[in-house]
Amino acid sequence: MILKQPRYLPLVLLRKYAKLKYCKFYFRSCPINLLMTNVQLKVYNGKDFVPLQLIKNMINFKVGEFVSTRVRNEYKKKKKKKKKKK
Repeated sequence: MILKQPRYLPLVLLRKYAKLKYCKFYFRSCPINLLMTNVQLKVYNGKDFVPLQLIKNMINFKVGEFVSTRVRNEYKKKKKKKKKKK
């Protein structure tokens, strides 16, 4: 049995991320704490990296909650065929 525990960011990495403009970030299960505010990350959603700015309102949530992994389905409307006149 594999236990999935939340991954916490060490302070060394956090200081590294704060210096860079954007940094690639893979840990969607990492909770956001007070030290992580005002940091800009590019979070991996399974396909590409989505830019995310961490603010005070996001504290105690996880990083993955703000980046969607699902693609929105949009169905195209079918065009009606015109009947030919004889």
